Amino acid sequence: MTYKIKERTTADAKIEANTGDKYMECVADGVIATPSKTAYGEWEFDVYKGADGNVNSVSIMSNVISPRYIFNGYILTLGTGEEINFLMSDGSPNSLMSTTASYIDINTWYRLKVARLKSEGVFKDIETLQVSDIVSTVAPYDTFTSNGRYGYSAIKTTTGAGNQYAGTVDELSIVDTKKYLVEYDLKLNSGTLPSNTLRASMTGSVISNITTASEGRNSIVFTATSIDTGVISFYNATGDTTDYKVSGLTIRRIYDADTFAVFIKGGSFGDIYTLVDTTSGSGTNPVGDSTYTTSEYFVADLDAADKLTNIKITSGVTQ
Repeated sequence: MTYKIKERTTADAKIEANTGDKYMECVADGVIATPSKTAYGEWEFDVYKGADGNVNSVSIMSNVISPRYIFNGYILTLGTGEEINFLMSDGSPNSLMSTTASYIDINTWYRLKVARLKSEGVFKDIETLQVSDIVSTVAPYDTFTSNGRYGYSAIKTTTGAGNQYAGTVDELSIVDTKKYLVEYDLKLNSGTLPSNTLRASMTGSVISNITTASEGRNSIVFTATSIDTGVISFYNATGDTTDYKVSGLTIRRIYDADTFAVFIKGGSFGDIYTLVDTTSGSGTNPVGDSTYTTSEYFVADLDAADKLTNIKITSGVTQ
């Protein structure tokens, strides 16, 4: 559902017009709230921090209508130093993650999104972990053509010594015991289907389960058995002849239930959601917390000149 803020105002907050849109602007400190039972899904809104030193607080889950931290639930704030904070409140704030100071600019519109998984899954707005072109480096196929990040064509018409390998370069951040969703389309023109696995390097040690590709759409969950900066490796055994094409390859980390992820776009971040970066800040993003699983309200607590609009709350599993 999408909330248009029209009537739920306090004496300290009013609705102003901005090039045809509506937004909430505090002329003094004020709290505005709307009912929201959502505990899993996505919370999105446009936000404007009107001055240095302001604290713009949005409680995505609250058990009561109250200012700032005096409630049970979760809150996203734009802090006094232009940092973004995500906190759990049990009557006082407990930081789950924070960016560095000056992460955002004042007097700039941003769109923020918080997503929470109800069960284990992926966040669709986190880019594929594959960050480079597909390469062929060892015992190459007779013909190999990279199609960029997302696929390749490989032909082996003659037999010979050694396996034939294709895959990414070693840029994937692989964490022991964690799961990774690898998806791709495969067209087999002739010969033998390739196997695939996570490896420490193209021909290095295997660090996950091994599967054999199937024709059509593949959706495979690999469970890592080591911490490494590794690869996804496709390979054919010695003597195999094959002609196949991989396309639409994506590699995403699977996160546990009750994991939150915070995204931003607008300003210098552009028009596509970017995962908020906690480097040199604190905590991690995504971050897990299962303290609260119910909600009553979505609450905005704004300082003078701060604005909030275009609130969209989507219930359910984010994946």
